[in-house]
Parts: sequence; C-alpha cells; structure tokens
Amino acid sequence: MAVWKLARKVWEESIPILNNLPGGAFWSDWYQRALDGRPQNWLLLRDIALIDGALWQAGGDELDREISRIAERYRLLEEVYGLKAELAKVRAADAALAHRGHNHPPELVSSDASELAGAVDALSMKLDDAEQELERKQPSPSQLRSIGRAIKGLASAFLRYCGGFTHKTLQASADELGKSLGKWAGPAPGFYLASQSPKIIELADALIRLAGKYQ
Repeated sequence: MAVWKLARKVWEESIPILNNLPGGAFWSDWYQRALDGRPQNWLLLRDIALIDGALWQAGGDELDREISRIAERYRLLEEVYGLKAELAKVRAADAALAHRGHNHPPELVSSDASELAGAVDALSMKLDDAEQELERKQPSPSQLRSIGRAIKGLASAFLRYCGGFTHKTLQASADELGKSLGKWAGPAPGFYLASQSPKIIELADALIRLAGKYQ
C-alpha cells in the first residue's frame, strides 16, 4: 500500500511537467484514464498509433508536436459534439413550448428576433462545418481559421443582442423554459448561446490556434 501511495504521489507531481510538453497532455490523460478506469478515446488512440513510423523512431519535438495536434483536434471535436447536442436540446424544448402556445416576453417581440434566429441557424451550420473539418486527419488550416472567426463573430453578436434585455426578462423566460430543460440560462436558443458565449469564444480561439499547428 505504501508503495502504491508513493507511486501515486510521484505520478501526481509529474502531471504539471507532462502537461507543459507539446504532447504531454495526451500521455497524462491516457494514463489518468487508465488509473481511474474511465473509457479511452479509441479513435484518438488509433490515430496516435498510426503516426508515421519514422516519426516514432525519431521521437523528440516533432513527434510531440504531432501527438499534440491529434489530441487537440479530438478534444475540440468533443467540444463541438457537446455544444451541438446542447443546442439541439434547447431548440427542441423551445419549439415544444411554442407549439403549446408559449409566448416569449414582450421585449422579445421585435424585428431583431428574426435576426437572432438567423444567427442561431448560422452557428449551427458553422458547428457542422467544424465537425466535418475536425473529423479529417489533416484539417485545412484556412478552413479552421475561417470557421473559428465566424463562430467568434456569432458569439459576440449573441452577447450584443441579448445584453439589451433586462435581468427580469431573462429570469422570467428562464423559469418558463427551465421546466423543460432543468438548469438553463435563457428564454430562447439565442439567449442560451449568449449565456454560453465565453465557452463558444474559447472554442473559436482554440480552432484558430489549431490552424496554426497545421501550417
């Protein structure tokens, strides 16, 4: 037992060192998952295993950079999957409430509402684009950069639009939709996305950074 505790302590102390290496985050996550008994991302492991043999033999920074690129691509892909699932859930619940005759607060009834709905649709399409690009083994840097910039622009638009509504308006609608969604922070998909804007902007910035790794 003492040996196991010592080994665990050594491992925990090594995590920050590993995470500072180009491919270290992958090895850290892989080993931690094994320790915890959590499932591995087998597609990620497959692509790591299929790295060109010459790179494996050479080792060093070039191999670390390739592992880092692959691991980051899969990490962002999981984020895109998650955001798409959340958005689909919110849109479905919002549509169900509208079908039952639910009306949004008066502040939402304006010509801007259609523009917001269009922005939601645009984000959904850009997430589809991001998914398709990230599923490629060699994504296009220009495409990743373009998608990232578009997503960032849309997230900023949600913040600008929704920032004009009062807290009372947001809370009243959140309470209504909360009956269907549980913990949810907005009266419509646009407001939900406004609440998630920091996370969406972080995803957009990460896509742009990843593009630089494929130059």
